[in-house]
This record gives sequence, C-alpha cells and structure tokens, in this order.
Amino acid sequence: MKARFVKKESVNATVASFYFEPSQPIHYVAGQFTELHLPHESADARKDKRWFTLSSAPHEDLLCITTRLNDTASSSFKKALIELPLGSEVSLAAPMGDFVLPKLASLPLIFVAIGIGITPFRSILADLQATGEQRDIQLIHSIRSLEDSMFGDVLGELGEHCHIATENDTQLTGTLITQLTQPSSDHYIYIAGPEHTVERVITELEEQGIPRRHIYTDFFQGY
Repeated sequence: MKARFVKKESVNATVASFYFEPSQPIHYVAGQFTELHLPHESADARKDKRWFTLSSAPHEDLLCITTRLNDTASSSFKKALIELPLGSEVSLAAPMGDFVLPKLASLPLIFVAIGIGITPFRSILADLQATGEQRDIQLIHSIRSLEDSMFGDVLGELGEHCHIATENDTQLTGTLITQLTQPSSDHYIYIAGPEHTVERVITELEEQGIPRRHIYTDFFQGY
C-alpha cells in the first residue's frame, strides 16, 4: 500500500509522530501494527524495513506511527525517517497483529505500557473514546520521568485509572503492577515495551500468581 508523508509532530522532547495519508481506504483494528518500507542510500545491515505499531485509531483519517528520536546511535533507517521530506511516498504493509481488545467486552483489563510501548494503547483508547464503547481498563505507563509523558489528552480520559510510574521513583515490577491495580482472577494484562523488560515483568507477574494465559504482549525493538 502506498502512502504519502504529510506531517511530523513532536510528542515530547525525544518522541515524534509521523503521519501518512494512504492512497486508498484502509481498515484495521486498534492495536495492530504495520511494516514501513523506506528505501534510502547507504542503508546499514538492518536495511530499509521496520515494524511499527499504529498509534492512530481506525476512525482517524491519517495513519500514524510514533517513535523515539535517537541520538547519533540511530540506525540509517531512523535517520532516513527523521529526515523524510514532506510529500514523500512510502510503502506500508496492511495492518496486522492480535494485540487487540478481547471480543468479550465485560473482561476487566490492565494495560502496562513501558516507554514507547504506549502506542498501541493510545490507538485502543482513542478508538474506544470515538465509539463510546465502555470497558473496564486500568493503565500503567512506566516512563523515566514526567518529561517523557505522552498522549495525555487520551490517557487523561481514564482519570484515576491511569497510573504514571516514573523510574525516578521506583522501577516497574510485577509487584508494583499488582499493588497499583489489584487484579482479580478475571483480569487480563496487556504489556507493551522493550522485549527484555516485558519478559522480566511477565516472570514477576507469574510469581505474583497471574496465569501466563492471562498475559498478552507486544515487543518493541530499538530502531
């Protein structure tokens, strides 16, 4: 699928969103991801394709990916994305993935976002707000400091059910998650973020008595 790059917006000092206008109508489910093909000169060993969760919601006209703006350690792909001229045409794969809401709307949910792992939850929450569908959701966003906050306009709608955990105060652990959310045996926990951190948190949640079958994950790689 072809798409045109139409704008870039800062989310915070180190994160930006990139917006693309698809060449044809596209249908997807909130929480899914796409593959961006971005040919560029002097591509490094990781070449010119990357997976990104869509931070946009299905009702929104533009497709959006949100990523951290790395320093000089960035890959050639990330540098090409940051420098992409407005109006450029790119290729996007059809959205895919099963990190989406369960069909049974009565299930209580806990969302755990680690850093940039907030992106699928932004898509899901914005979609719920647009449709008016009610779900029992608590969210924890683990960030380094409050300066790394993202999507406050959407997360703010959760009110007291949105927990911001900063590493300046305490490390995100399975114990902290259960203390903040008090999960019952009916809860399902969705976790998105860097793979090594997600794997650690899964182990700690299992030690807290959370069944592995009640945990869904979305891994994010550094680009």
